[in-house]
Parts: sequence; structure tokens; C-alpha cells
Amino acid sequence: MAGEALWRLAFAAWRAHDWDKSLHWLDEDVRRFPREEIYFAAGRAHYWRGRIFEKQGFPNQAQHAYTRAVREYPLSVYALFALERMRHSFPKARADLLRGLRPALASGQKQSVWDFRPQPLFAEPGFLRAVELARLGLGSDARRELARLGLALSDHAPDSQTAAKTRGEKTHTGSPRSFSTVAGCGAPRTPFLATR
Repeated sequence: MAGEALWRLAFAAWRAHDWDKSLHWLDEDVRRFPREEIYFAAGRAHYWRGRIFEKQGFPNQAQHAYTRAVREYPLSVYALFALERMRHSFPKARADLLRGLRPALASGQKQSVWDFRPQPLFAEPGFLRAVELARLGLGSDARRELARLGLALSDHAPDSQTAAKTRGEKTHTGSPRSFSTVAGCGAPRTPFLATR
């Protein structure tokens, strides 16, 4: 909540064309919250710092701020905004940045870092049931199906429904959960949608 408050102060100063005050609030935001965890704010402070530096006539600082937005939050909307700004203001730096982010493509390799080739497990009836149960929001049931296939992870605590059933309490069924949560993948949340 404090990060959002700092952002609003910075944006109010931006609209008033008070670049120094806006930069002060954005710097304070980056200092207090070095890694943004709210998906719609990922990369926002760095992007707007770049915009202010451009307005003030400091191209090197602007390029650095845009580059940070892209490198630190590559799947955010602000990374796209920063890349688009760099397309017009810093085309060579943008091309170098993209080459650095995609070394496999730059070197001509066709093999992706991410490999999702079909596996025999994906055709198992139990796996297909688990996927459908997860889509329906029945995380406990999906996790049970995956456990029958040997995909259970013992180091994760049981979800709240399983714990409540163990204690004999009533539970809500159909609570929405992501498949990665159900499968126990523990994948970090990736900010790929934004509202601003």
C-alpha cells in the first residue's frame, strides 16, 4: 500500500510538471521497495523515472532506467512501454538489450530454453483428471490424482481444505487455484497482465 501511495504522489507531481518532485517520490519508491511484487506495478517506477529523465534532458539516465524496467520485469507492461520508448530514443541500445535477453535466438539456435514436448505422463487418465479438476477449482481432488501418479510433494503443507477436513471442519468446495499451486510446482507469480 505504501508503494502505491508513493506512486500516486509521483504521478500527481508528474501531471503538475514538477519533474524533481516526481523523481524524488519514484526514487523513494525504488529505495523502499527494490523489488515490486504487485503485478500491475512491476517496472512502473523505473519506466517513469526514464520518462522524467527524458523530459529533463538526461538521455543516459533515461536509457538506464528503461533498461532496468526491461531487465528486472521482462514480462510486465512497463517493460513493453520501455522497449517502445527505446525503439524511438535509443534504437541501438534496444537492439543490444534484446540480443542480450534472447541469446539463443541471437546465436541462431532453434532450441528454446523452455521445452514442453509431450510426455507419456500427460496422456495418463489420472493426469487428465487432475487437469480437469484443477480447472474446476477442486485443488484437493486434483492434488490427490497427481499423488496417485507419484507427483505429490511432501515438503509442501496441505492446502486449507485438506487441513480443515483433517480437523473435521466444513470446507468450501470449488475454490479457484492455479494448476501450478495444485501441482505443487511453486512457480513464482509472473506479471504478464497490467491495468495501466
